[in-house]
Amino acid sequence: MGIIQMNFNEEISVKEYDNFNSEYESFVKMIKSEQITSHAQPIIDLYTGQIKGFELLARGCPPFYSPDIMFEKARKFNLEWELEYACREAALKKINILSQNFTDCDFFINVSPDIFSNVKFQSGFTLNKLKKHSIDPKRIVLEITESASVKDYNHYESMIKHYVRQGFRIALDDFGSGYSGFTTLIASTPHILKIDKSIVRDIDRISYKQNLVRSICEFAATVGSFILLEGIETEEELKMAYRLGARYAQGYFFAKPEKNPRALDLNKKNLLKNLIKQYSKKTSSVEISIFKLISKPPVFPVKSLLCRELDLFFKNNSGIDHVIIIDNNNYPNGLITRQNFYSNISGRYGYSVFENKYAEKTCKKNMLIVSEDTDLRILGKLTMNRDKDEIYDPVVIIDMNNRFLGTITMETVISRAFDTEIKFATSANPLTSLPGNIVINVWMEEILKKDTYSIAYIDLDRFKEYNDNYGFSSGDEMIKLLASVVDKAISDFYPDSKLGHIGGDDFVIISESIPEDRFYDSICKNFDIEKKRLFLEEDIENGSYLCENRKGEKECIPLVTLSIAIITSKNIPFPVHPGKLAQCIALLKGKIKSLNKVSGKSGFMCERRIYDFF
Repeated sequence: MGIIQMNFNEEISVKEYDNFNSEYESFVKMIKSEQITSHAQPIIDLYTGQIKGFELLARGCPPFYSPDIMFEKARKFNLEWELEYACREAALKKINILSQNFTDCDFFINVSPDIFSNVKFQSGFTLNKLKKHSIDPKRIVLEITESASVKDYNHYESMIKHYVRQGFRIALDDFGSGYSGFTTLIASTPHILKIDKSIVRDIDRISYKQNLVRSICEFAATVGSFILLEGIETEEELKMAYRLGARYAQGYFFAKPEKNPRALDLNKKNLLKNLIKQYSKKTSSVEISIFKLISKPPVFPVKSLLCRELDLFFKNNSGIDHVIIIDNNNYPNGLITRQNFYSNISGRYGYSVFENKYAEKTCKKNMLIVSEDTDLRILGKLTMNRDKDEIYDPVVIIDMNNRFLGTITMETVISRAFDTEIKFATSANPLTSLPGNIVINVWMEEILKKDTYSIAYIDLDRFKEYNDNYGFSSGDEMIKLLASVVDKAISDFYPDSKLGHIGGDDFVIISESIPEDRFYDSICKNFDIEKKRLFLEEDIENGSYLCENRKGEKECIPLVTLSIAIITSKNIPFPVHPGKLAQCIALLKGKIKSLNKVSGKSGFMCERRIYDFF
């Protein structure tokens, strides 16, 4: 098993030596008797709300239960390779068991760079080894866990390429912590980049961490990698993961590592479902419904079609390239593309193995499913961020009741999303990148047809004076600050709302609901806090500053405040042209500005009167 190596530079007692021997023998016994087990922690796909895979985590027996203690003792006893081998055997056995219930999941196996670069690993972890356990290498993600720096990057990189060619995928663990730096990132070229939990902790409250992870997500998107946030423990951290663009998440919020992992509980499933709806709906693009782009492929109920019958169907219908399997509730149970179907049943014995099995055995259950009200630009991003072997698959569309509607091909998504992006770009405000008047007018026409809605007009009080006194650059910063404060409030309270930039210091929030006062109150309070960094300290202390008016006279100007005038469907009980709203908004804004001048604080006012324009 190994040679006991001790440091005899210092004198040790017989008792200490006996303790060492006893501990060594217990450790060896644990490895030889296969007492090491494998626990599994789920990894969640934030695009689908489903379990993407499991990370396999080794557990020993007392007094070596935790992996940290096990590997510390392995280094002490010079048994690192033996322990790694035992952990990997336990992981493969666990994968074999889990595969029976989690048929479409991937499995993440931890391995250190030293062991990964060891020739023993390459000879002991082969395709034949996986075949004995009936495991497809495409379902294995080798998770490089760095406890020490890589010694030979050239050899390390060649090992990465060796396993990728065989179908394995690579994840770089604990990125941003310890030795997991940019040099290792370049050598690994990982499919999945796991952001260390020390960065994820409290990410919803620390803007510096948010900016860092957002930048990493943008980088990953350009090189075809996906981001996984480790250590998610709160709902707020999960929501921030969505906002920043992470694809996967893992942590105690979903489940702790368990010997016998279960499916996600219903509460977590519902939360993920609601978050997916919130972050895939219309936010700031031209309103183009994907409903008009949907086509209806052939649909078959579960357990109604055998593979030999589907083979005949495809051969008799050359123009059809995919079918959908639905369950009893008309929910899409699986997608079968022509290419994937024949890939499954090909080979020497493929057809004979599958011919009498139900067609859903060849389903691509990891399909992208979105609601009919998903924005086309968001849909374009979702489709392009799929795994490479899924990127050209059709997108499955469901209605608001989770019933199957149809599919949209990638050709349609790409062409229409590009057209939409052009329309958005020509309308967007160059300072804030928010939608401008062209898009806002479309929003207004649509919202005024709804039964329930609210429209909030926002502008800055005394912005001209601030711009004249502090300069245009500071004025631009003030406008960007306002956009940032409002955007964050929308994300925190009413993600379905849309924010538009009319021009200058004028903005509009359009909602398909009537937000509570606390929403607008948070905007006002946060703006009054954040704006202070754009004023001189002496002006903040005085609550005003001197500015020259049109007559050339010095005038005392109060600090900039925010005015929000709110009109709702309660005020206008029938469809009306957007231009008709101007007269009631003007009156309301005048009242708010007067109140703000007295209080010195930002404020809002919701119209209570009912208007009759005819």
